[in-house]
This record gives sequence, structure tokens and C-alpha cells, in this order.
Amino acid sequence: MPPKPVLYTTGLIVALSLLASSLLRGSAPESPAEWLSPVGPGVAIAGLALLFFDAWLWRQPIIKDFHGRPVLHGTWHGELASDWIDDDGERVEPNPDVFLVIHQRFWRISARLLTAESRSNPLFAELQRGPDG
Repeated sequence: MPPKPVLYTTGLIVALSLLASSLLRGSAPESPAEWLSPVGPGVAIAGLALLFFDAWLWRQPIIKDFHGRPVLHGTWHGELASDWIDDDGERVEPNPDVFLVIHQRFWRISARLLTAESRSNPLFAELQRGPDG
């Protein structure tokens, strides 16, 4: 099931297209076919607008400030260090070359960890703001 904002936005665009159609026509539609004629284009426009928003628009500064979702998309380089101590009482050396590749859209995110020893399978998650912000 699509997220609720998708359904609300699609419904709003369809309703506005019906209203615009009747205003441009100059009179109320006379048959059900005339009432439903703008629904197809309205749904198509809503779908394209949502795809555009999901892929690109949500990352723009003004829109990003409105929804507050962090933009993590990209390749991140870092170091992986562990506190684990093996049976001999020695600590595992840190791995200085670790890459985290994040593919992010508004409604989904996937992450892949790449090291010299292994490659992770993609992980899928939802971002939620913690109590500390």
C-alpha cells in the first residue's frame, strides 16, 4: 500500500483537475464521461509529480527544510574499529578503508558496506528522528 502522503497528493491533484476542467469548460459536466475525462491526465500528472519529488525535489534546500529528513545519499569513507577482543586477549586492528554507499529517495533508503574483506548485502530501512534530534 502506498504511503498516505502519496494517496493524499494524488487525490488532491485529481480533485483540482476536475475543478479546473469545469471552470475552463464554463459549465458543469453533463454526463459521467465528461466528469471523469480529466481523471486520467490528473492521475498521470500526480504520478509524474510524485516520481520527480521522490527522486530529486525533496533534496532541495527549501523543501528539505520543510520536511526535515536528512539527506545521506552518496558514498561515505571511514574507518571501522571494533572493541572485540579475541581469545588471545588482543584487539582486532581497525580497518582504515571502509566505504558506505547509500542510495536514498524520499520513501526508501538502502545502504551497502564495502571493505577489503567483504561486501554486504543491501540493507533497507526507514529513517526516524531520535529523541535527541
